[in-house]
Amino acid sequence: REHLPVDDVARLLPELVHPHPGGFTRDTGRMFLGAAAQAELYTAVSARWGIELRDPTADRRLVELAVTQPEWWRRHKGEWRAIPRAAMRDVLPTEIVDRQTLGAQQPDWLDRLTVARHEILAELEEMRDHHASYDLIDVERLDALVADWPDRSRMTDPRVVREYQLALARAVSLSRYLRWFEGRAKRVRAGGPAVVSIPRR
Repeated sequence: REHLPVDDVARLLPELVHPHPGGFTRDTGRMFLGAAAQAELYTAVSARWGIELRDPTADRRLVELAVTQPEWWRRHKGEWRAIPRAAMRDVLPTEIVDRQTLGAQQPDWLDRLTVARHEILAELEEMRDHHASYDLIDVERLDALVADWPDRSRMTDPRVVREYQLALARAVSLSRYLRWFEGRAKRVRAGGPAVVSIPRR
């Protein structure tokens, strides 16, 4: 691969002052819709737990720069992430700048599931008592998964990821949503509010 020189980055950045029609602008609408939803989430988290969330990637200056980038900036002469690599070439070690590996998302997912294992057992009991959940979800399969809980050495095993991070966690989320929606529908039919506020701890 041929690296993009640092000097080229400094030269090109000031030139791109208008959004490039072939670049990220086609995704701008979705990006800002996502940002709006994220803002609502941050507000809810702050109201519920008193935690203020910060997202460096939501900085307006960074967003404005991102939407001006033409498509070819993502890949320069066969090199992915050419711009950040060039910008960091004199700052970070070469083995970091040229690294091709991908970072793991939620590397602590199994640890967090393990801590919540007693809650998962309670959720399985709720599923058994909820007709819609029991009809849609193979609760016996989930019972077997909880009984054969993996240790951290198996965290990257594709089967463990598929069964625990995906199947088990999503089944719990689905059942919770079904029960919430059913309770909301009953409340509305009875003349109650559609939304019930959660008291702040």
